[in-house]
Amino acid sequence: MDEKLLRDVFGYSNEKITIIYDVPTKSDNDDWKWRRNLAKRWADKLNAELISYNATYANNADIPNIDLSNTDIVIALTEFSATAPLKHLAKKHKFRAASMPGFNKKMMPALELDFSLIRKKVDVAYKSLQKEHHKINFFVDNEKYSLHLDLKNRKPIKDDGYCKKKGTVINLPTGEAFIAPNDLPTSKSNGVLPIQINNKVNFYKVEHNKIISAKYEDDLIKKIREDPAVGNIAEFGIGVLSDFGIKPCGKTLLDEKLGIHIALGRNDHFGGSISPDKFRKKENVWHQDYVYIKEMQPKIKIS
Repeated sequence: MDEKLLRDVFGYSNEKITIIYDVPTKSDNDDWKWRRNLAKRWADKLNAELISYNATYANNADIPNIDLSNTDIVIALTEFSATAPLKHLAKKHKFRAASMPGFNKKMMPALELDFSLIRKKVDVAYKSLQKEHHKINFFVDNEKYSLHLDLKNRKPIKDDGYCKKKGTVINLPTGEAFIAPNDLPTSKSNGVLPIQINNKVNFYKVEHNKIISAKYEDDLIKKIREDPAVGNIAEFGIGVLSDFGIKPCGKTLLDEKLGIHIALGRNDHFGGSISPDKFRKKENVWHQDYVYIKEMQPKIKIS
């Protein structure tokens, strides 16, 4: 990370920067080690304060007590997402923050792109979501399947790398627009959602924005029968980074920014109504993205 990126994203001008990272108390991994070293290199390069804390081992769990009350910009290079607690702290202390959970070496090229071009493409995607409904056509073995999404009374959100307003938290890498479809019992979202898991495509029937059945028995439909909130159509997103030649790396932080994606599960953190208390069991709470690009679901084409 350099000052140009800081200016592009944060409007940086000789402000105090704090870099935070989590450290393992259990098993470690190579990406995590690399990320901790990166945090130290960036801190040296940017003359930033460096703060570490013991890993929470849960995405979006509260951060152990660290003082972020006297900083302007926070960069979170963590193994487990700190986005939700950072949003709370940013509102309280008025800093801006970039949350980068699971960031790895393969994502570095996405930080070197022209952010002004990313914003233009994200703006086009954002405008396409400003409607009351959206139809997605999927093609599997030349057969067409359609999913109708009810977007009425829901607002899309941009993730375009703009973080110049105090109290704002974004993810980096950036490059998508997304929306939480209407997930109320009266939702008109319906149709078929194909998902390729490993080498097999299954076809999930959607009514009132929830998956209710599947063509084949698999682990996902079993989870949904046990806990219907697992099958909520949580998000419809349009990523733009494939247009810049960026390839998937196996981490949602980047991969969801590459193309059209559908997520299942929780969405209360960006305008939906499905919160953790809507799940029958705490351990079932999830937000799982499925990205429709040829590298990740080659048997499914989309329009």
